[in-house]
Amino acid sequence: MSTRRYFGTDGIRGRVGEGPISADFVLRLGNAYGHALVAAASDRKYWHKPIVVIGKHSLPSSPTLAAAPARCRPAPPRPARAPPRRRASPAPPAGGPSQTGSVSLAFELEQPPEMVWRALTEPELLSEWLLPIADLELAPGAGFVFRTQPHPGWDGRVHCRLIEADEHRRLSYTWVAGDIDTVITFTLDRTDAGTRVHLVQSGFRTDQKQNFGGARYGWRMMGGRLVDLLGSMT
Repeated sequence: MSTRRYFGTDGIRGRVGEGPISADFVLRLGNAYGHALVAAASDRKYWHKPIVVIGKHSLPSSPTLAAAPARCRPAPPRPARAPPRRRASPAPPAGGPSQTGSVSLAFELEQPPEMVWRALTEPELLSEWLLPIADLELAPGAGFVFRTQPHPGWDGRVHCRLIEADEHRRLSYTWVAGDIDTVITFTLDRTDAGTRVHLVQSGFRTDQKQNFGGARYGWRMMGGRLVDLLGSMT
């Protein structure tokens, strides 16, 4: 492809008629995209036929290139799949609602467990990637509080109590915010590349699906911030 710069968005660019930009290339590219889109859609729980929109400009090459994808061979039809069987939901046990599945995430980090442990337990580092905290004593039963901006229905405080602190291996504490009463557990495993961190937040009730989804989104975001913090420490 020519080294000359062309105006346009990110993608495949070049001068039409100079390899690889040709009608045959666009035909094969469109066919590949079609198969990839159908394959990606098939992995979803509810499959929908992908929709492709082709736009074109006013240059002389436009009709030739725009017509090429229309000659693509259709992707093979997706086999029909029987609808999933509905399973009866178990009745909640006496004494309160049952628990939902726990939020469970894993992070592959390049730093050793000793450095990751610091980010999980030192208040200054915790405040960088998780939430502001003034003090944390690594003694079973010790209480501590994360503080952030309050929101309607929440004072911005997360009340915690340490359950377990196995240095460089496992950290667990309660996580109570509003009507959320859960337990956070970090498990650290040394790997050839660094550390695998397995995070579990357990204890959500079945009527807390919105909180459950919010926690899963929040931990993914916080995990990215943890990666950035550890990167800045090395």
